[in-house]
Amino acid sequence: MLWASAIAVAEVTVRDDYGQTLRLAKPAQRIVSLAPHLTELLFAAGAGSQVVGVSEHSDYPPAAKSLPRIASATRVDLEAVLERAQAAGVGLMVTISTRVREFNELRSLVDAHDNVFCSVGTHPHNAAEEPDIMVEELVELARHPKVVAIGEAGLDYHYDNSPRDVQKKSFRTHIAAARETGLPLVIHARDADSDIARMLEEETKKGAFPFVLHCFTGGADLAHRGLALGGSISFSGVVTFKNAEALRDIALAVPSDRLLVETDAPYLAPEPLRGKTNEPALVVHTASRLAVLRGARERSPKRSRKAAVEPEREHFASSGRLGRTPAGRRPAKVETRAP
Repeated sequence: MLWASAIAVAEVTVRDDYGQTLRLAKPAQRIVSLAPHLTELLFAAGAGSQVVGVSEHSDYPPAAKSLPRIASATRVDLEAVLERAQAAGVGLMVTISTRVREFNELRSLVDAHDNVFCSVGTHPHNAAEEPDIMVEELVELARHPKVVAIGEAGLDYHYDNSPRDVQKKSFRTHIAAARETGLPLVIHARDADSDIARMLEEETKKGAFPFVLHCFTGGADLAHRGLALGGSISFSGVVTFKNAEALRDIALAVPSDRLLVETDAPYLAPEPLRGKTNEPALVVHTASRLAVLRGARERSPKRSRKAAVEPEREHFASSGRLGRTPAGRRPAKVETRAP
């Protein structure tokens, strides 16, 4: 199944049926996701009434729930997900890479759909499977006109599916690729706030690079240090959960030009659909909740589909790739998130 996540940078103003407006963000990178365990950082730029993007881990292996992979998804399944995303106002989508060696699968997918883009990279869970990925290889693959991001890469100390030293080496390799290509790095950070922040600071001294802390469930310190380095932060449906007050406090403190929302589908469906299979179309619930928290009147999902997005493409516009398409507090304690 294709789920959804998007990357784009732009100022986003949402206007509801009653003419009320809310400036959601002027992101320097936006990401929304599409796919079996992937992320959707929705908020992105858009054209007309559509949101600019959606992204996913389309090459992620079947997880504990034996979710189908994109490679085995039926055409009907894929098209249905894309149609629902479009109906919800999601225009462009980015499917997130989790294994460089399976990039050809992603390439086939994005080449077959004008509104789907992709990243290239190795997820920390799979770092031990691909320990010798080189910066040059990532840069070369990123030359494909529909690659708009590097990653998903980072550190996961919750599962430790790959040795930590291997995860760190892979993370630095992806950072170097993001720096060289100028494409945003999609960062996976779980139970590794201190090391993620330290490595980002160390690497930024070598030269700045764009990045987004995706599906953020970390603490205020990581958020502060990431923002100080120029990064963006994306929140998934977790921010709508009842016991996520600390995470909502962090979301409220993020500048609007650095704020993104996503799905991390097929997990973490937002309230009121928690426990259901997540997909790009549901990101409107997360966006609506954050809009309320930031002072706007809550809009129903139906109205959200009609939201007008007025972008100023700043980040991905520089690559010219998206334009090719037609159309001091403790870390947040929240429910265990998906892998």
